[in-house]
Amino acid sequence: MSSSSASSISHTGRQTTGIPTRCWCGANLTTFGAQTKENLFRRFYRCEIWLKRKNEHHLFKWVDEAIVDEINIVDAKHSQLKEDVDDFKLSTTTTLEKQAKQIQ
Repeated sequence: MSSSSASSISHTGRQTTGIPTRCWCGANLTTFGAQTKENLFRRFYRCEIWLKRKNEHHLFKWVDEAIVDEINIVDAKHSQLKEDVDDFKLSTTTTLEKQAKQIQ
């Protein structure tokens, strides 16, 4: 698979992380299939305004890269939640043990 992480960065320098919902200009996005030999039928997101003004630089992002971004985001959130739960378990156990000692 050809990778182009720069493809998700617009000319404004804004990087789109995850699955994009709108272009930096506010326009809706559409998905297309690439027609190049290197990426034949590979799906990508493109700003609807780009269809009318192809000389302007609007959002472009490969769908598969967007999905991988989303998975990484969810994985990071999952890891943080696990860490928070583990911390909560530890603090709760410690508090309960202290209270049990005070009762005895």
